[in-house]
Amino acid sequence: MSGALPRELHLHVGLPKTGTTYLQRCLALNADAFTADGFALGPMQDAGGAHHRLAWMARDEGAEAMAQVLDAARGERLLVSSEVFSDLLARPERAAELHRALAPRFKTVIHVTLRRPDLMKESAYAEVAKNEDPATTAATYATAAEGLRKVGAYSSAVMALKK
Repeated sequence: MSGALPRELHLHVGLPKTGTTYLQRCLALNADAFTADGFALGPMQDAGGAHHRLAWMARDEGAEAMAQVLDAARGERLLVSSEVFSDLLARPERAAELHRALAPRFKTVIHVTLRRPDLMKESAYAEVAKNEDPATTAATYATAAEGLRKVGAYSSAVMALKK
């Protein structure tokens, strides 16, 4: 090891119904301010500010492929955001793979936006009601509990990474 400080990777994990899309839009609209504060918005960012293609790369090609793309990116403090990271980190084996790929290259800081579970359920119901036939809304809403399960699984995966 050369003694040089590792680059930072700020990984925003967008959990369902926690305002991630809004946050990503703010990132895109305020890119100059983040740059002035020493951050580089990571590679493969879409027009809305999300880094879904980067997260899909980790999902489909493996964490090492994503880590190589990030390693080649410019900047000492990278910031990436995607809802897809929540699916990856909800699986302990995928979280461990991501950790193995990123740890030698970056000091990784994980950012998660949380929402009170009762408000998350209300928001999930409103989303289902807005997008589905009212006759199927109640049945579909029952699956919103899956989103809450992901929050618990994600928390477990993050705790495992800290060990």
